[in-house]
Amino acid sequence: MNPATRERMSLDGHWQFWPDLHSKLAPRGLLGGTADEDTSPTEAELTSALGSPRAIAVPGAWQAQFEDLRSWAGRAYYERTFKVLGAWAGRRVRLCFGAVDYHCAVWLNGALLGRHEGGYLPFELDASDAIRHGAPNSVIVEVIDAGPGDNDPFSFDEIPHGKQSWYGPVGGLWQGVKLEASSPIFVHKALIHADPQACIAAVRARLGAPAAGGEQLVYRITSPGGHSVSSVHGAPLDAGATHEEIAIPLASPELWDPASPNLYSLAVSLLHEGRAADEWSDGFGFRSIAADDGALLLNGRPLYVLGALDQDYYHPTGYTPPSDDLLRTQVLRAKELGLNLLRCHIKVPDPRYLYWADRLGILVWAELPNWNTLTEDSKRRGRDTLAGLIERDFNHPSVVIWTIINESWGIDLAGDSSQRRWLAETFDWAKPLDPTRLFVDNSACPPSFHLKSDLNDFHFYKAIPDHAAEWVVLTKDFAAHPGRFYSPHGDAERTGRETQLVSEFGNWGLPDINNLLDNDGRDPWWFATGGERAGGIVEPRGVKERFTDWGLDAVFGSWRELVRHSQEHQFEAMRFEIEDMRRHPEITGYVITEFTDVNWECNGLLDMARNPKSYHHRLNQVNAPDVVFAVPGRRRYSTGDAVGLDVF
Repeated sequence: MNPATRERMSLDGHWQFWPDLHSKLAPRGLLGGTADEDTSPTEAELTSALGSPRAIAVPGAWQAQFEDLRSWAGRAYYERTFKVLGAWAGRRVRLCFGAVDYHCAVWLNGALLGRHEGGYLPFELDASDAIRHGAPNSVIVEVIDAGPGDNDPFSFDEIPHGKQSWYGPVGGLWQGVKLEASSPIFVHKALIHADPQACIAAVRARLGAPAAGGEQLVYRITSPGGHSVSSVHGAPLDAGATHEEIAIPLASPELWDPASPNLYSLAVSLLHEGRAADEWSDGFGFRSIAADDGALLLNGRPLYVLGALDQDYYHPTGYTPPSDDLLRTQVLRAKELGLNLLRCHIKVPDPRYLYWADRLGILVWAELPNWNTLTEDSKRRGRDTLAGLIERDFNHPSVVIWTIINESWGIDLAGDSSQRRWLAETFDWAKPLDPTRLFVDNSACPPSFHLKSDLNDFHFYKAIPDHAAEWVVLTKDFAAHPGRFYSPHGDAERTGRETQLVSEFGNWGLPDINNLLDNDGRDPWWFATGGERAGGIVEPRGVKERFTDWGLDAVFGSWRELVRHSQEHQFEAMRFEIEDMRRHPEITGYVITEFTDVNWECNGLLDMARNPKSYHHRLNQVNAPDVVFAVPGRRRYSTGDAVGLDVF
């Protein structure tokens, strides 16, 4: 075996699972626990107290897999047995988790490997001393998931959770798990700032363990076409060194953008006594993004944002994408719709989401999941989560914008000056962490506002045609008076150079529920959601019965005809709103709500299973970088009338 070759073993698949529905067991793995509380629960103990284990798929939240756990949050236990080869002996073995919601403790063969708090970030634990080579190993994970209303041991209101307060809690191992074997000293990660103006890839490489002394890092860059374009040796590392920074020049680099998603590759090799001991690699792209004098510039050229808000929920798996193929397909469908950006809304996407965005070419606007109440704990967790996300996703050229807060959720901007100060300070704190991207302080809607932001974005929702006149007034005011959308309390720090975007608007278009039934013709589990909204009329369950009970069959003739008319109305409403925004050159783009339906929300451009709607191949006629359209002076004319048109 080449000593530089890392070996990986996926632990995805079926695990044993015990939900502690009635809190029969005391938590063993809380942060700050005593020695007794650190003791691993055994499979026999779990079965004795909680009954026979269920089989659960990892990755995947338990709420999406068990009928009786749809809205349950609490404490649960996972167990999996596996073997590793004896050839791994003497290597550093790490147990790596993509994301676990919300708090977990991990034991291997009875030894506590560590704990982790936070539902969105990857983490890894050193398993080298606990693992058995050539013999069975047992890993047990205790998960504590907080749901709406929970306060002990974690307050749901004070942890980043995003739309879990809308669509239900998400708990457990919702991203993948793997083992990785490497040399004892290894390359943990490298952050790559690819500057297209300077023609330099600035690299900060970090080791997973301090250098012994004398090791050397070698950096090799491969072009988008697969050709080696640079090979640079770093200086010998001092004993105890944990990182190295180096600038690698590249002549005339190929740029990354949605039309030409040119990806380079960086491989970082660790040499020990002149021989390769480890290698790490990742893709990256030369791409710049800037807001300047009201324009949004991608690689120095004006960009008109043609975006859609993506809740990033999946049918029927909820938080977890069901397959790589679906992630690839949804990017292709987004591009068919004319979109150049997806706003992944207050949820952290699976890394595979960004993998396909990088390779197929679509911009991503990423966001920090919100909490409900701003306290010292939620401040700490929010910043820790954002810093971790920036590090995780730093090398993805598709990610161009970060949002800190959405619509003042979790913060009282209108009523508390200290919370406004915290947001402005957080903006200033975050900017140096990622100089390659733009930041939004608060993606605003009435009555909230901006304080300090690279983008002046705002959300407008009006039903069309009922409130078309109000829509026209809103967009005209937004274009003409951008300062009105900043804090009225005298503490805004507006430069006047911010880009203006309408970052949420949309209309509903019903899906054909026949495309969402399972193989046995049954409703998916999420059809039972939404009963608490709008008096229950948006709940998917029972919609065909309501169609008949309300006499809509007499109007439309069939369910499919209602769906067709609903989707055509959605298209016409969007066309009106898009054409109205395009009349104002000050508005440099928009984000449609939303990319896909989610549970009871039916305003997607695709349904929740990523099936197209009726206008799929027509939307790009109005949702395009350059469009020509005419607006008549009035809506009604008689035969022989002269028709006046304004052409845009």
